[in-house]
Amino acid sequence: MQNTRAKLMKYIAVHPAHKQNKQHDIVLQLDELKQMRNILKQQQQQAEQDRARLEMQIAKMTKEHNRSQAEANERFQKISEECKSMQQRAQAKSANEYKNPFKAFLGFGRQYG
Repeated sequence: MQNTRAKLMKYIAVHPAHKQNKQHDIVLQLDELKQMRNILKQQQQQAEQDRARLEMQIAKMTKEHNRSQAEANERFQKISEECKSMQQRAQAKSANEYKNPFKAFLGFGRQYG
């Protein structure tokens, strides 16, 4: 055993020292990199889901806007047609009243309520 110990001491004394590298820090950095990649993937997936949800919301709101715009146009057309028909009736009524100026002057043809 003395002989083995002496050989070991001699080997330690003669053997040149070289730089030691810490592998544990590298492993931690790789783990951190892996965690960062996982976090990035999760964020990308969340962004895709948010984008899809936003596109669906935009499509829904566009459809609702188009529908309400069409309804407003229909209401406008109905009101416009009613206004035109009222104007035509008023013109026809006034034309009938002014055919006989004496009746219009004396008040015939008017209805009193």
